Amino acid sequence: MIISHDFGLTERKKQICSSTDQFDQLHTIGKRDVLMVGFDGPTNLMDLGRGEGRAIHLATSRFLSLSPDGFCDLAPELVLTPLVAQGHDVLDFARILHRLNFTGQYRAVVNRLPDTRIIIREVLNTVPDLNFGVIELSKLQG
Repeated sequence: MIISHDFGLTERKKQICSSTDQFDQLHTIGKRDVLMVGFDGPTNLMDLGRGEGRAIHLATSRFLSLSPDGFCDLAPELVLTPLVAQGHDVLDFARILHRLNFTGQYRAVVNRLPDTRIIIREVLNTVPDLNFGVIELSKLQG
């Protein structure tokens, strides 16, 4: 497992995740390359340290400044962001991933929401081809 930290300044289908899907996704995260954007620093979110893939942590500002080539060099299969981070929300991140021609899975991580389907619908109305879902941490803690 390789972990990088950068806190510098500078055919897909629509998918709605059920609680079971969320658990299965979290269980396999460690086996693929994950880009974590906008979290408050290095995190052991979802136990990434045990997998064979790599986790790359980027500050929101660094992610916003990525060029398509720079993003391509990272080659993540999965992007995780909070629902809101440093003045940017899930729609901002979705638009950027679309601009960067991202073809993997994008998941917004949130502790709890009354209805995740509202967020999912809004994102997919904005970026229809994005493979997007919401991971609710409160539902994963049995």
